[in-house]
Amino acid sequence: MTPRVEAALDAIDFNGAEDEGSRVIFRSRLYDFANVLGSARFRAVAYNQVYLWETVGDSSAVRLDYQSTVYCGAVAQSERAFTFLLNKYKSETRPAFKTRLLNGLACASDDAVIRNFLTLTLDENEIRKEDAISALVQSALNSPSRTPLIDFLRNTDNFNALKTITGSTTFLTTILETLSSESTELPELTLLHAVVDQYAAEIDSAEVQRLKAAIVQNIQENIVWLTGAGEGKAMLDWFKDN
Repeated sequence: MTPRVEAALDAIDFNGAEDEGSRVIFRSRLYDFANVLGSARFRAVAYNQVYLWETVGDSSAVRLDYQSTVYCGAVAQSERAFTFLLNKYKSETRPAFKTRLLNGLACASDDAVIRNFLTLTLDENEIRKEDAISALVQSALNSPSRTPLIDFLRNTDNFNALKTITGSTTFLTTILETLSSESTELPELTLLHAVVDQYAAEIDSAEVQRLKAAIVQNIQENIVWLTGAGEGKAMLDWFKDN
């Protein structure tokens, strides 16, 4: 699928910084596809836009229409982009722009950068307390972050710190359900259930059972969606044939 998306971007100019109207909308959707597919060409374009912002000081190098996706692609491409955008996140005062920057930071692909970002959620001088769980949920949506995030949650000190930050344990349900909503791996089901069991004493017993059942249901539904019984296989087949 990636070559087809890249070819479509080539047809309308992969970068197209000066475009207006429908081409911007179309490019935005294609950028989303390219980013999810891990297109190396898109990540290079995204990093170049952020690099221009950093070196020239021109924030317009990243168009408003593409900000979230470009930040994500740039961070996946480079630790330098992560560091630059983290500093921009910390200084940004506009809520919508701050959220876009935070979401982009959760897109790292390097294991060390990912684990550093997860740790930063415990330091309010780096990631605001009110953004800590949002940052972890966004990390749950990033495939390379999944294993580091599970490791992070299984660290009791991290769990207790998050409980202090949020004043409850409901964050665990939110993060685990997000992880399971993106999973098609039965071994990961075992890992997620192990996290629930580890902190069962911290959660209402009825919620423990509900959460474990929800994890199973989410992963089962994802597997069905990707097999001949679901829409996912038909969609993937369509991309192969068209």
